Formats: sequence, structure tokens, C-alpha cells
Amino acid sequence: MTCVCGIRTENGVWIGADSIVTYPWYGHRRMRGVKVFRRIMSNEEQFVIGSCGSPRMLQLLQYQLNLTETATQSGIAYMVTEFVEVVRELFKNAGVAKVENNEESGGLFLAAYDGALYRIDSDYQVMEMEDGMMAIGSGDDWALGAMKAREDLEPEARIRCGLETASYFTGTVGPPFVIEKL
Repeated sequence: MTCVCGIRTENGVWIGADSIVTYPWYGHRRMRGVKVFRRIMSNEEQFVIGSCGSPRMLQLLQYQLNLTETATQSGIAYMVTEFVEVVRELFKNAGVAKVENNEESGGLFLAAYDGALYRIDSDYQVMEMEDGMMAIGSGDDWALGAMKAREDLEPEARIRCGLETASYFTGTVGPPFVIEKL
């Protein structure tokens, strides 16, 4: 359980996340490491990625995801046809992808790339919202509401407000909060 939220503006993209890990057998604990991170791939593409769910998925995205080919498309076309296909292959090879009733599923994460904010769902669908705000995890509704209500704040402060509000309303979200900008 967690909360990861992001905002896209004309000045950049911010993604922030909490630091709580929830397991039934020992409750809520702070994790060492982060749920949001910056990656520069070997093809020089830059990403900020924030994930919820499996720590294994997070580790693969942070340490093993590697895009070696130069992008042949831009924007959402690149994310759908090139980025997600590399992620799918990585998740399959590492045992993170699951197949049930002939349907493959991976994980849920946000990715900032080339001035845009994307949500990659467990079915590898890629979404970009017109209003430039997204949140995932157990605190997503509270975070989105708070970020919308505080449009008067700068993006980093809005994300912090969203994470703090989610933390107030759910025990599965908590500080410290980490925010990265692309």
C-alpha cells in the first residue's frame, strides 16, 4: 500500500511518493530506498518513475530496466510501442508478470518522460490525463483531491499536500515523502 502522485506543468513533471511498506505479518514500516527515482537509460532517455505494489517490480524498474535503442517515435506512441514492450519483457523474464485466464498482468506505476506524465496499468495500458494530475496506490483519491483543491500552490508543494492528506486519511501511507522532478 502506498501513494504515488504526479503533476505535469509547462515547467516540468514532478512525481512524489511516500515511504511506507505494509505487510500483514509485521504492519507498516518505512522502507530503505525510495518508491520514486530518476533513471537515465543507456540510450540517454531520462525518466522519473514512481511505483506502488510489489517491491520486486520497483527494484526491476530502478536497477534493471534498460532502454538501449534510440527512440523512433515520441510521446505516448513511444511509451506504448517501445517503452512498455521493454517493461513487459523485463517483467516476464524476472517472474513479475502473471498470466491468469490467458491475461498477462504486470504492475502499476507512473512515469515522467519528455515533459509528459504517464500511468502504466497492470495490463500495460498507457494513459496521459488532460489535467496533468495522477495518483496511484491506497491513498490516490485523497491525494488527487488535495492536489486539485490546492492548485494555488507550486507543483512540489501540491504533491506534498496530496501525500500528507493521503497519509492523514489512510494508515498505509506515511512520510518521509520523496519528490523528483523531470
